[in-house]
Amino acid sequence: MKKLRTCVLGATGIVGQHFVRLLQNHPYFDLVGVTASERSQGKTYGAATDWIVSKHIPSESEGLLVQATQTQDIIKQDPDIVFSALPSG
Repeated sequence: MKKLRTCVLGATGIVGQHFVRLLQNHPYFDLVGVTASERSQGKTYGAATDWIVSKHIPSESEGLLVQATQTQDIIKQDPDIVFSALPSG
């Protein structure tokens, strides 16, 4: 079965970190993109994230380049599914 390409919006926050942790080595999903605020944009996920939800940041996502949380940047990742950890505001 082909894995579905996924992207996590707001990936550097606590809820986003849980999404990233749960998506690692998932049998149905392949994490291909992460987004965050402008101050994290352009950094690797490992450099942009103050990882607190488990002992270690997943190695599969550590090198992902953080994109802006804007439609055109998300579309570039060509995801099948997008998980949102953005605040309701």
